[in-house]
Amino acid sequence: MNVVIVDDDLEFAKLIEKDVSQFFSRLYDFVSIDIINDDFKRIEDYSSIDLVFLDIDLKKEYNGINIGQFIQDYFPKAIIVFVSIHEELVFSALSIRFFQFIRKAQYQTDIVKVLKQVKKYMDENIKRILIKVDGRTHVIKFSKIIYLMVIGHDLIIKTIDNELTIHSSLMKFMNQVDYKELVQIERNLVINLNYAKEVMRIKVVMYDDVEHNVGRKYQSQLIEQYEEFLLK
Repeated sequence: MNVVIVDDDLEFAKLIEKDVSQFFSRLYDFVSIDIINDDFKRIEDYSSIDLVFLDIDLKKEYNGINIGQFIQDYFPKAIIVFVSIHEELVFSALSIRFFQFIRKAQYQTDIVKVLKQVKKYMDENIKRILIKVDGRTHVIKFSKIIYLMVIGHDLIIKTIDNELTIHSSLMKFMNQVDYKELVQIERNLVINLNYAKEVMRIKVVMYDDVEHNVGRKYQSQLIEQYEEFLLK
């Protein structure tokens, strides 16, 4: 689990770090917590973010809304928790799809509730699958899969972290998956709608501007699933 705390108040950021560590370390085998206290452009260096605590009112050229927009664009499944001493700024944050808002003045009350809500959400929504490659077991979050592609008898699983190849058919793999954002658009290709920048009936443009054509038999289903995805 990768957690990032973005706050120019280092003392407060360390308080969040302590509480998050105590709460999640007993629940997950791996919890990484980073604090970004001044060089906020560092947020662009991360390859994976699961949970971010983000101060809206940063005293730099990067404000919390800008950073939140970046996270939403590049880490669409990241859980964003805004933090601020100014409660009225919650209205400014409404342009971002955020999970919760912590009031610094009510921190001790809010953090307990929010951490429990985050755990409940992750238990219900962050689904995983075990993959064995060359004798090693890998845990893959469905939300991190960018696409699945079959070449010959091999299935390539491309995630935001790496690329794995297993001996499997696309149908066999998809039968194990209960994740509606993974949508088949060609006989040998499934894409994750979270990483699609533009979806049209005959073409999908991914976040990295790679374009994929949509097979005729998959077009209606793609549009239907994409409309459901947008309504979430």
